[in-house]
Amino acid sequence: MLITKVFYTILFVFFTLILFSCTNNNHKLISSSIKDSTIKSSSDLPIPKQISPSSGPADEIAGTYNIVNEPVETDKCSMTITISKDAKGYTYTFTSDSRSLKGKLSVETTAENNGYYITLEGIEWSEYEGPLDDEGDPKAKEGLDLPVGVDALLQDHSITLQNYGNSMNYYVKLADCGKKYILLKKQLNSQK
Repeated sequence: MLITKVFYTILFVFFTLILFSCTNNNHKLISSSIKDSTIKSSSDLPIPKQISPSSGPADEIAGTYNIVNEPVETDKCSMTITISKDAKGYTYTFTSDSRSLKGKLSVETTAENNGYYITLEGIEWSEYEGPLDDEGDPKAKEGLDLPVGVDALLQDHSITLQNYGNSMNYYVKLADCGKKYILLKKQLNSQK
């Protein structure tokens, strides 16, 4: 139980940092490094390495990932992501109770080389109001376009994604599940 709380605390901190590092309308992840309490210039930051179809370790990435529902949760989600690899690259199949989608999967190594940033391309977010003011109202006067592409972290045979924002930035990526953090674990018997 303590390990679970520590895991979720670390996960929360990680995704909070990711949320604040998003700087463009495409919401691409930007790695940042802080060393000795000083921020390095962007030219000093490590750049994630794009995985090419011929070089990526398919056995680490490809497979079927099922959502993890805690026994005490009242609102359980049903969600599966299947990742495949062929000569053209990675693809995904996203399946929930309400829909099934297929598309290209972008894969980049993390700056620390201990996992992968993945993006399920082509999935339009469910809701997006962008940054909010102190009263919780959207700062944008006009409606914003819904971003496309759901990003997540793939590490230790698990996919973790932050599904919705907070009081400073309102969004819902996947209305298929009401969880703030969605965790999917790889079926180890389905490795390719």
